[in-house]
Amino acid sequence: MKLKPRGRPDGEHLTVHAELLCHFSPYYRVAIEGEFQEKGKDFFDVDAGRKALRMATTWMYTGKIVNIGDEDKHPSVPALIALYVFADSYNFLALRRDLMSSLADMYRGKVPLYQEVTSAYDSLPSNSPLCRRMVACYVFHWSIGDDEESQEEEDRDSAPSTFLSAVMAGREMQRDRNSNRKHNTECDCCVYVCEYHEHESDEEWHASEFALHQHVTNADGSKACGRNGEQDG
Repeated sequence: MKLKPRGRPDGEHLTVHAELLCHFSPYYRVAIEGEFQEKGKDFFDVDAGRKALRMATTWMYTGKIVNIGDEDKHPSVPALIALYVFADSYNFLALRRDLMSSLADMYRGKVPLYQEVTSAYDSLPSNSPLCRRMVACYVFHWSIGDDEESQEEEDRDSAPSTFLSAVMAGREMQRDRNSNRKHNTECDCCVYVCEYHEHESDEEWHASEFALHQHVTNADGSKACGRNGEQDG
């Protein structure tokens, strides 16, 4: 099958085996194998940039999220967000999980830039795992020093109101929790990564494990999730 970034010339497409698309994406499974598919259709326009699409196709064949053009470097956060938006739009659950593990490593103990937050909120629902994790990062890790740079102050003023409201509500709730404990509670964003992996049941977890690659891993190569959505050692 040919995947073409929408709005790009016809020659700028990427070719992917239909079996892979159907395996990873219920959206493409219906589009390719469903009752109402167009007979003989062998291409799809995709609402994604060429780089995100190349990253997605590389992941489908290798199980790795790589930086296109320089595989020795980790992909940038904006590139990962663009790839997550693609995975959300076309229902690549395993890719979304893999991306959440990668972003967990990059954001560990830190907060995303406001530009990154705005980019995510512009393309995703506010209850998406990525948006919820961004809120959690600010609830547990934001400090006034994070906004001291003039650009961050400016970007904060244009950040989505739904995000800012969720952060304020979350920080207030966390203060109430901490006042009733001797020690601060562990942060949801760094410790409980599986909260953002969309595990709905044991059956769903097994269905999302695919035979070709073992995707959801920590930076050290260990599994990020156990059978019941618990983090392995």
